[in-house]
Amino acid sequence: MIVETHGDDLVIKAPAKVNLHLEILGKRPDGYHELETLFLSVSLYDTLIFKQQPAEVSVRVRGSSLDGGRDNLVTRAIHLVRQEAGISHGISVELTKEIPAAAGLAGGSSDAAATLAGLNQWWNLGWSPERLAALGAQLGSDIPFFFHTPTAVARGRGEQVEPCRCKTPLDFVIVSPEEGLSTADVYRRVVVPPKPVSIEPIRSALEQGDRREVGKLLFNRLEEASVPLCPAVAKIKHRVGQDGIGQLMSGSGSSVFVLMDSPQAAERLGKQLIAERLGRIYVVQSSS
Repeated sequence: MIVETHGDDLVIKAPAKVNLHLEILGKRPDGYHELETLFLSVSLYDTLIFKQQPAEVSVRVRGSSLDGGRDNLVTRAIHLVRQEAGISHGISVELTKEIPAAAGLAGGSSDAAATLAGLNQWWNLGWSPERLAALGAQLGSDIPFFFHTPTAVARGRGEQVEPCRCKTPLDFVIVSPEEGLSTADVYRRVVVPPKPVSIEPIRSALEQGDRREVGKLLFNRLEEASVPLCPAVAKIKHRVGQDGIGQLMSGSGSSVFVLMDSPQAAERLGKQLIAERLGRIYVVQSSS
């Protein structure tokens, strides 16, 4: 995330993520799935502006039909910090959405992580990234990753995070259809494989900077469960099947990303896809 101070306001840019690998290892006793995934943050950002106010908590959302009520992850993160810190300070947060919701890009999780980090700084709490990640895990499985960006392997429900290295920047075109997907619906349909696909080959390729090998090794177990729920995923994958050096649905969908071999190639494909109206198109690069 990118943290800036503008006058008396604190401004944080919260990045989206893509999953270069996502495998299901089993079903846990608590009902969640045991997974192993390779996260990469990318240059698509929501923006949060923090402003002081006496005692009230207010969250205003722009650029989305989402509201800032008690179910919003930003609002929940604020109340969690106030509870943990034993304080009743007020705060106003203006959230401008660029990351589409229900798209497999973890916009809500990133916003929650940015809120935890922002309030830690705003209220001078002095909490470590590890403590912030543990708090984030109470709100959502993807949130801890954003305290270990830009690249990490996550296990468990996603809350066990191990940073790794991306040797060279990667260029992507993301296609996000109008239809979103419910993470819970996708996981209800997923089948645990008898022999999971290993994460190690793609992790090694990423750390060595071999983007073509990364493209060959892209994998997401959730794709097969998502396509019947959102036919747009299959339509987009068919359209971009010959583009770039690899294509994959991100997370539980419904966004599909194309890994390109250069920023220029990404820009060209992005312009083509905008004209075809497949959905919202984002030309992005892996975060540094």
